[in-house]
Formats: sequence, structure tokens, C-alpha cells
Amino acid sequence: MCSTRLPGKVLLPACGKHILELLIERVRRSASVNEVWVATTVHPADEAIVNVCQSLEVPTYRGSQENVLQRVIECALTSNSDL
Repeated sequence: MCSTRLPGKVLLPACGKHILELLIERVRRSASVNEVWVATTVHPADEAIVNVCQSLEVPTYRGSQENVLQRVIECALTSNSDL
């Protein structure tokens, strides 16, 4: 949500839905995906992402804003996925 070039880009509308919702729908269609999680940050502005995910019944993980790799690893560990 705090992008410097296009703030809030993941929640911009496209085809009547949030871009994030479109992405989640497409990922869910994959035969090789069992579960979709969204890894976002602990920044208060990202609460909007969590709210959208809750409405779509998508689990979220909130972690570091600065360390994206660590956030993704922690999300994978939380979700008990195969690393």
C-alpha cells in the first residue's frame, strides 16, 4: 500500500474487482496450488489488504516491511507449506 510510485496499487480497481482479488482468483485456478496466502507488512496502511483477504477467505501473514524475503519465508513456515 505504501508504494512510492503508485500507492495502493494492489487495491486499485480492474474489471470491477481489486487487482489483488484478480490475482488471487488466477492463482487459485492453478492445479499445482493447494492454498493461497498473502504476505503483507505490519504497516497500518496494509490493514486494507488484510481486510480484502478476510472477505475472500484468504489467510494472511504480516511481517517486516523492509525484508520481503524474510516475510515470505515466515509466511511459508506459518502456513506449513513445503519450502
